[in-house]
Amino acid sequence: MKTIVALATAPLNCAIHIIRVSGNKAYQIVNAITQQRVTKVGYSLQRVIITNKKKQIIDDVILAKYVSPKSYTGEDIVEINCHGGVFVANQILQLLVANGAVYAKHGEFTQRALLNGKIDLLKANGVNNIINSMNFTALQISHNSLNGNLSKEIRQIKDDIFKIIGNIEINIDYPEYEDYEDLTTNVLLKKLKPIKKQLHKLLDYSIIANKITYGIKIAIIGKTNVGKSSILNLILNENKAIVSNIPGTTRDLVEGKINYKNLTLNFIDTAGIRKHSNQLELIGIKKSYEQMKIVDLILFVTDASKPITPFEQSLLKQIKNKPHLIIKNKCDLGKKNAIEGFNFSCKKDKIKSLLDEIVKTLNFSEINNTNLTFVQTVQEIGNLKKIINTINNIEVSIKKKQPIDLIVEDIYQIDQYLADLLGENKNIDFLEKMFKNFCIGK
Repeated sequence: MKTIVALATAPLNCAIHIIRVSGNKAYQIVNAITQQRVTKVGYSLQRVIITNKKKQIIDDVILAKYVSPKSYTGEDIVEINCHGGVFVANQILQLLVANGAVYAKHGEFTQRALLNGKIDLLKANGVNNIINSMNFTALQISHNSLNGNLSKEIRQIKDDIFKIIGNIEINIDYPEYEDYEDLTTNVLLKKLKPIKKQLHKLLDYSIIANKITYGIKIAIIGKTNVGKSSILNLILNENKAIVSNIPGTTRDLVEGKINYKNLTLNFIDTAGIRKHSNQLELIGIKKSYEQMKIVDLILFVTDASKPITPFEQSLLKQIKNKPHLIIKNKCDLGKKNAIEGFNFSCKKDKIKSLLDEIVKTLNFSEINNTNLTFVQTVQEIGNLKKIINTINNIEVSIKKKQPIDLIVEDIYQIDQYLADLLGENKNIDFLEKMFKNFCIGK
C-alpha cells in the first residue's frame, strides 16, 4: 500500500496544524524533509526542523511517532504538529508528496484501520458518528459503538448462527454422527427465537438512536391562524416565520434547529391547512401533508379559544397513529376547545414548558442507558431489518413443511448480513462508498 498523507485539522489559519502520514514508508519520507534524523520509536515525541530542497527552513515542528502495528491504522504513522498557518501546512504537504507520499482520500486512515484489523465496521462508523455528533446524547451513543459492546453482541449472534449452520451440515453429511443433536425444524425455531428477539430489541433502540444522532424531525401542523408560526419563532428565539392575521401567510416549509436537553430538535413550520385556498397556497398545503407522513413527531396546534372544527377533527384522525402532541394555543383568550391537549399561550407562557412537554412526549430517556447497544447508520439498520426478514422467511418455510436442507441457504444469508455489519466481507466498493462520508485526514 502507498504511504498516505493528509491535513488532519481544518484548512484554516489557527494555532497548530496536524499533518498525518501513514504507511510503510512514513519514516523514510519524513526523514527526507528534516534536518535531524527521525528515530523510529513508537509512542514518542521528537522536535525537528523541516527544510525544502534548497535547505531553507519551512518550520520547527513536533513529531508524534507510532510504529506498526501499534497505531491507529496498524501501519507506521508520523503526525507532524506544525504552526497553524495554511501556507506553512501546504508547504509541508507538498514536500511530503514530492518525496513519495500520496494524498489520502476521505476516511482512508480509518479504512486502513479496518482493513488491517484494528477496528471493525461498527467501530469505524462509531468514529464518524463521534465527529458528527450534534448533541451530548448522540456523543454517548457513538461511544457505545467504540467500547466494543456492540461488536461483541453482533459477534455472539454470528457465532450462534455459525453453530446452527455447522449442526445442520453435520446432520446432512454425517447422519450417523450421534454427538450432535438432530436439528429438526422445531429445534431450529427454538434456537432462532431468542436471536430474533435480541435483533428486534437492537433494531428498536437503533431506530431511536438514529433519530437522536441526525436530529429529531418535528412538524408543526394545524389549520390557518392557530399560532404555528408564533410557536416556531418562540422556540427558535427569532422571527423566522412571518406572523399575520391573514390566513395562509405561510406557504412553504420554514425550518429551524435547536439543542435542548441533549437532543437536537429539527422543527418544521408547515402551511396552514384549510379547504379553500389559491393555487400557490395549495402547494404549501400539499407539503404539509407530506411532512405529516415522514416526521418523528407532529405538534398539532389548535386554537383553545374556539371550538374545534370538524375539519380539525378529520386532521386528527389522520395523525392518530403517528406520535403527536396536541397544543391548545391562545389559552389566554379563553378555553372553549374541549379536546384534550397541552394548554399554551405564546403571549404568556414560557417556551421551556412546551419544550419540556415535547421531550416528555418523545420519551427517549431510556436511550441514555450506557449498557444499551445501538447501530447508528441507515445501512446498519437496513442490515438488521434484512436479518429479521430472513428469519421471518425461515419461519414461513418451516410452516410450509419445507425440509431443513432447503432452509439452510437462508441461514447462510443471515451469516453474510452479520459479516457485512462487522465489515468482514471487505467489499471494497462498499467501503469506498461508505468512507466518502468521512473527513479527509480521519
